[in-house]
Amino acid sequence: MRVLIITHIFWPEGADFKNLALATKLVEHGHDVTVLTAFPNYPLGRLYDGYKLSWRQWEQVNGVRILRVPLYPDHSNSGMKRILNYGTFTLSVSTIGIALTGKVDVVFVYSPPMTLGLAAGLFKYLHRAPILLDVVDLWPDAIIGSGMVSSDYLVRSSGWIAQRAYRLADKITVLTDGYASRLVSIGVPKEKILVMPPWADRKLYYRTNRSVEFGEKYNLEGKFCIIHAGNIGPFQDIENVLAAADLVRDVDTLRIIFVGAGRDLEGMIKRKELRKLDNVIFAGSYPAEEMSGIFAWGKALFVSLRSDPYLAINLPSKVPSYMAAGCPIVACADGEVERLVNNYRLGISCKPGKPAILADTFMRFMDLPEKERYEMGTRSRLVFEQLYDKDVLIDKYITILETMTSRQPVPIN
Repeated sequence: MRVLIITHIFWPEGADFKNLALATKLVEHGHDVTVLTAFPNYPLGRLYDGYKLSWRQWEQVNGVRILRVPLYPDHSNSGMKRILNYGTFTLSVSTIGIALTGKVDVVFVYSPPMTLGLAAGLFKYLHRAPILLDVVDLWPDAIIGSGMVSSDYLVRSSGWIAQRAYRLADKITVLTDGYASRLVSIGVPKEKILVMPPWADRKLYYRTNRSVEFGEKYNLEGKFCIIHAGNIGPFQDIENVLAAADLVRDVDTLRIIFVGAGRDLEGMIKRKELRKLDNVIFAGSYPAEEMSGIFAWGKALFVSLRSDPYLAINLPSKVPSYMAAGCPIVACADGEVERLVNNYRLGISCKPGKPAILADTFMRFMDLPEKERYEMGTRSRLVFEQLYDKDVLIDKYITILETMTSRQPVPIN
C-alpha cells in the first residue's frame, strides 16, 4: 500500500503517541508511507530547534517519508489564534500537500483538528483512496469544553465540519464505546465505527527502579508520592486538586507531583505558591524514556478530569501508560476512567469537583495495606497487556487499512 498519514502532531513532538509508531510498523510490513504534517511546535507554539518555517520540508525517519508544510504556530489560550493554527495547516495540506505527496492508496487522518477530515476528501476524490478517520477529540464537544471559543457560530461551524468529515470517511476509529455511542446518536452509521482504545508502549512503560536523580531533586525519599503525568489544562481541573492538597497539608509524608506542561501550568504554580502548598510539586516535562523511573516513585498514579459529559466518555492516553508501568491508579473522574479503575480493581476513584472528597480519597489510599496496593498495580499491568498494548493495537490498525484497500469488509473488533 501507499499510505498517507495526515496529522497535525508528529515526531519529534512528545504528544505524538500514535503516528510515528504506526508509520514505522507499516514500513516494516512492506508498505510505502508518507506523513503529511506540520513543523513541530507543540506544546508551546514555538518551532523546535533545528526547524525554520518554510513552504515545505522533506525528512525521513525509520523509513517513513515526512513532508512538513507551513502553519501559524500557536498553542495559546486564544481561540482566534487556534483557529489560525488549524486553518493555515489545513490550507497547506489541501494545496502544497496534495501537490507533493503523490499517488496514495489509503489515507489515515489523525484528528484533531477535524478540518483535516475535509482536506482528506480531496485526496479521496483525486486518488480514489478510502479514508480512515482516527477521532481523538469529538467536535464540537471538545471545543465547548476547552472554553477557548464562546461564539455560537463557531461552535455550530465546528459541528458542521465534523459531520462532513464523518460522511467523507470510509471508516472511523474512536477511543471508547462512549465515543461510538455519541457518533451513532448524531447519525453516523454504526457499521462505520470501530473502537480502538489508546495504547502504551511496553518498551517505554514498565515496572523498574526509581529514578535516583528525580528523587534527589525533589527530596522524595520516605515520602508517599501520588503522581499526575501529562497535560495541565482546563480539562484536568488542577484547581480542585490544589484545594484537596490544602486540606491534607498536615500529612507530612504526602507529596502530590505533577509531571508535564500545559496552558494552565503557570497559573497553577502561582496558586500553589499563594497557598504555600509544600506538599505539591510541579516538576515540569520529562522525556517519555524517563517516565517509568519517575512513575516508580508513585505509590499511585493520578487521573484528574473535571465533571463534564464529554470527558466522561473519554479515556486519556496517560491511563494505559500508568497501567503499563504496573502502578495503582487514583482517579478523580466520571465515566470511562471510573469504570475501568473500579471494574478491574486497579485502584480507587472518586467523583470530580469536590476537594474534600478527593482529600479523603488520598487518605483512604494511604491507609491501604502495601500488599493490596501492589496487587492493584499487578492487575493494572495484566489488563494493559490484554487490552492496551501498542503492538497489538497497531496490528489491528494495519489490518483495517489493508482491508480497506482490498475493498473487503473490515473485521469488527
